[in-house]
Amino acid sequence: MNRNNRLIIIGFYGGESLLNFQVIEKTVNYCKNMGADHLEFNFNITTNAVLLDKYADYLVENNFKILFSLDGDEKGNYLKICSMRQKELKSYVATWPWKT
Repeated sequence: MNRNNRLIIIGFYGGESLLNFQVIEKTVNYCKNMGADHLEFNFNITTNAVLLDKYADYLVENNFKILFSLDGDEKGNYLKICSMRQKELKSYVATWPWKT
């Protein structure tokens, strides 16, 4: 990005953002169309990850930074995450401080 470009960061959070995916998609499309020449957009989202499997490809394609909200107890969070991405996250979850 050169000096004439401007960076705009847009975050989606509050409740479960992925429940209103249409707003996310429309916002991203609008941003891409309005400022391709002189604006750079970064997107981030806070999610409890329950719907992540459904929208993961879109979020990756649009370079979203993802913050996971783990609002339950330790066992509930572990079960939620492992059911989403069993193989990928199982070893990560096993290293969490509460697992030791």
